[in-house]
Amino acid sequence: GEQIWIQTLVRPVDDKWKEIGEKTRDSGTGNNLRILGFDGSSLNLLSSLLFANDVNTVAWHPSQYYLAIGIQAAITGFEVRIYSWNGTTLSQTSGAEIGTGVRAVAWSRDGNYLAISQSNDYVRVYSFSAGTITLQASLLLTGFGTAARDAISWDSTGQYIVVGDGSTATNSLRVLYYNGATSLTQNVAVSPGSVIQTVDWRPNSDLIAVGLSATTERLRLYRFASGSLTDVTSAYVGEIYTIYSVNWSNNGNYLVSGRDDQAGNDLKTYYFNSYNNQLLLLAGFEVPSDVYCAKWAHGENYLATGDQGDYVRVYGITKRDLDFYDTDLILNSDLNIKMTANFFNSCSINGNGNRINLDTSGIINIGAGSSLTIKNAEIYGLSKQNLKCLSDNSSLIVQNCVLTLTSNYLFDQGSILFDKDVIISGTNFFTYASRQTSTINSDSRLYLSQNLTFSYAPKRNNKDLIYMTDVSSGLYLDGTTLLSTNTGLRLSAGSLFLDNKVTISALGIALSESIVFNSDLTLNILASANLDLYGPIEI
Repeated sequence: GEQIWIQTLVRPVDDKWKEIGEKTRDSGTGNNLRILGFDGSSLNLLSSLLFANDVNTVAWHPSQYYLAIGIQAAITGFEVRIYSWNGTTLSQTSGAEIGTGVRAVAWSRDGNYLAISQSNDYVRVYSFSAGTITLQASLLLTGFGTAARDAISWDSTGQYIVVGDGSTATNSLRVLYYNGATSLTQNVAVSPGSVIQTVDWRPNSDLIAVGLSATTERLRLYRFASGSLTDVTSAYVGEIYTIYSVNWSNNGNYLVSGRDDQAGNDLKTYYFNSYNNQLLLLAGFEVPSDVYCAKWAHGENYLATGDQGDYVRVYGITKRDLDFYDTDLILNSDLNIKMTANFFNSCSINGNGNRINLDTSGIINIGAGSSLTIKNAEIYGLSKQNLKCLSDNSSLIVQNCVLTLTSNYLFDQGSILFDKDVIISGTNFFTYASRQTSTINSDSRLYLSQNLTFSYAPKRNNKDLIYMTDVSSGLYLDGTTLLSTNTGLRLSAGSLFLDNKVTISALGIALSESIVFNSDLTLNILASANLDLYGPIEI
């Protein structure tokens, strides 16, 4: 008989996962292009086509229902073909007869161009409009062997194309420059020590993921700058088996790899930490045969694979909270939080001078009756309530920390102890709305940076919820706005420093709603200070 294996797999712009699974057949009989529909739980065959030779490569248009395919060898008619898809039927809209096999096809990120690599070492760029491709530029790659199947990818600007050589190790990784018109030139070439199996350019980035078939590091990232490709050694993961497929998620945060069937996990997902340029293994799966292709869904909720065993598999991605109980974390590098991390009982994070990055989906919660101490760190990305006490008896202790706001931040439950030197920076509102008392410790200083607004707006009528232990407890306003609602605010016992343009504004009207600097407060107005006072102020 016939030998069958899934060789290439792609997904369209939606997440209905109408996958294209191409199957290579020795006999040339049967359908070798298939569209599968995924409804969230099952795969179903929707449509199929038969060609005179194997379909080597397929790619959905990034925003429209068009499909580009490349035939493995020369046939009568077009080796490059464009099809439209209406949900039930594939209809050919255009193509190109090149007289040789197509190794790989790839759309530019905006969908206006299609790049192909050919068996005769040419790379061509076609413009695309309304279902029709038109040749714009071509380049013969000198010294190139045979382009690797599916090893072609555009950067997000639409100016650069990376291609991989699947048969010659010398200068096997190359980046080409396309000028948007009729010129395609080679920009840089490097030798990773192996032929290339697969490439994928990270969205909105200068990084390229590369899969190799030799060396002791077969999953690599290369950083591109015009005229250079640099191996990012910090991203090494110790992969010693052939990598057949790499694919970045649409947001560029995650990378999936498919490899040779060996002991251990053949399908792996990684998180890319952009702050220290490391790939962090998230999950792995054992697949009973070589994984030739692995692709993310557009929403990162699913990924699909095609393998030598003739299976298309869809994996659901579940993002769960991360729970810590009585845990002490010590950081040796930056920590990027992209999910919800819950801390219970008594926990601590020693940043060792590193940064804790709260991504747009990252949240730190402190459980009821629990405390979290964060020390020697910058907490970057404070926004809304992404660092939160879940109860009035939850507490946050920050020691020698910088808290950097990227948008307005609200603290509305629990308490904060500011210990040693603590800086709050940003150009947004830090709103204190908790019913509980927060403290500036002895021998400590809370520094509020320029253009920050500290808004005192507690949920109960109490002026005294910012407590300073003694005269060694300092509150430093450097070009800051201090704002209170009609509750008012009273500062006592500690030391207040005013520097540069400081605005103090009480929104109340009555004297009982004023901002009060108590007689036991040491007030230090620096020579460079310029004060704007609004509303009732008592000194």
